[in-house]
Amino acid sequence: QLLGATFPSLVEPLVSERDIFLSLTMKSSMAVNGCRRVVGVVGKGHLRGAFTALNEDHSGKFKKLTWTPSRAAAKEKVLGVPKILFDRLVVDTIVFVVLYELWVTFSPWR
Repeated sequence: QLLGATFPSLVEPLVSERDIFLSLTMKSSMAVNGCRRVVGVVGKGHLRGAFTALNEDHSGKFKKLTWTPSRAAAKEKVLGVPKILFDRLVVDTIVFVVLYELWVTFSPWR
């Protein structure tokens, strides 16, 4: 409550979104394990919000809450290959071609 009064713009990302994330992970754990009950360790500041979020529908929010630029970049693909790997292959190919041409040009065995 003190945080909300002092810094209202921080309440959404630090408290409310975390409450939703905690509730979604608990629901996910129940679904994956086929359990009717799950035990979650939640700090006092998130207890009320996480319980409230458990009873609400937050479908589709998990991706939004877990999105990061590095995860998004890792999912990008070029020709069916992850973009990070594709970029590395391009660099390695260029280096190989340059080194090969230097070897062909300056090799004493040719």
